[in-house]
Amino acid sequence: MTSVLGTEEMWLWLGTAGMLAGTLYFLVDGWGVEDRRRREFYVVILFASATASVNYLAMALGFGITTLEFGGRPATVYWARYTDWIFTTPLLFIALGLLAGATRRQLALLVGLDGLMVATGVLATLSTGTGAYVPVGGPFLWWGVSTAMLLSLLYFLFGPLTARTDAKPAELRSTFVTLRNLVAVVWLCYPVWWLLGTNGAGLTGSYVETAGFMTLDLIAKLAFGYVLLSSDEALDAAGRAADAASGASYPAD
Repeated sequence: MTSVLGTEEMWLWLGTAGMLAGTLYFLVDGWGVEDRRRREFYVVILFASATASVNYLAMALGFGITTLEFGGRPATVYWARYTDWIFTTPLLFIALGLLAGATRRQLALLVGLDGLMVATGVLATLSTGTGAYVPVGGPFLWWGVSTAMLLSLLYFLFGPLTARTDAKPAELRSTFVTLRNLVAVVWLCYPVWWLLGTNGAGLTGSYVETAGFMTLDLIAKLAFGYVLLSSDEALDAAGRAADAASGASYPAD
């Protein structure tokens, strides 16, 4: 693979350091947690931040970035950015689902929609230089499909998943709404930033684009994890609700 690492290297190292610092913070914060239900949340957040730190390290070292040619035109692909998202974004939805007391079907739907969102985002990036080999609309077609998947996820978050919290304690509802709104605002920035960046309209250079994605990633994972894991009363309420649900980790239906 040919490294195309340039002036954006600083942002990639900052992303690596930030994700690693967040991982260590969550690890230390949850080290003495004995409650089984609460440990589930720590494990999910730890895996998300640790996975992100590894992928950022790959990009910072130049391994997670390559140049591919499509239809005779070169395209820069930050493939480690997508391996980060394909593994970490479902974990964040699982954390939200566990907090809300989602059913197994609801969790499966969240993870499935999320996977389609990231996969079609990859196709949008890979379609950047393919010319005649792409259906009408090229990368913007796949961008539209990916964005539609994101909007479907947000509809589900604000509809059925929010409804699951209606009968829950106020502390749990408040934390869920905060996290839900954080996800909505930050995640909607991703397709907009992609559209403005090097694979979209080209209004931002690679340096600015990388800085923007790094900032969004830190907020989406570390801020999310901090708000969730610092909400003791909400986690306790989620644990009690899960214990009351027929002895299962979460409802089956």
